[in-house]
Amino acid sequence: MAKCPHCGEQVRPGQDRCFACGQRLAARRSAGRGRPTNPLIFVIAGAVALIAVVGILVAIPKRGKESKVRAQRAETQRVQDSVRKANRAEQSAASSDKEVERLNNELADLEARFEMVKRQTMPGNPTPEQQKLAGQIATEIARLRQEVQRLVFVPKEQRAAAADSVRAGTRHARALISDLTRAPKK
Repeated sequence: MAKCPHCGEQVRPGQDRCFACGQRLAARRSAGRGRPTNPLIFVIAGAVALIAVVGILVAIPKRGKESKVRAQRAETQRVQDSVRKANRAEQSAASSDKEVERLNNELADLEARFEMVKRQTMPGNPTPEQQKLAGQIATEIARLRQEVQRLVFVPKEQRAAAADSVRAGTRHARALISDLTRAPKK
């Protein structure tokens, strides 16, 4: 049996006042363990838990979507970078093609000059010195043609040096042609 919280006298269940001291027991009992629970508390707690679970479930796929978007952006950036790199390589190849074309034109002019000088200075039987110079010039022009053809495959860093080498060879061949014009004739 329960006791009165004020005087300690035994009280019966459902009793509102203590018969010994006259104090109210109902307020004290309702604050105790025997108080009925409100079902609204459970409904609210369940709704909060449900909202939390739904929020977590919504946030997880959103993270997946964000990582997919980041991956797609990174892939797009990688493709754009490779396109820029290919364009630079194409421009570099085009500029090297222009350089090769210029050198080929210089060699063609050199060859035409050599043929003209050869016709003018060696019409009949050339002297041994003229034959020697003509052979050196022809060999030099052939070597320069090969260097120009290899120039396409030379790495970009070494291309300028190779082109300078061809130009130096061209100057040497021009000097040989000048020597041919001054070589003694019969």
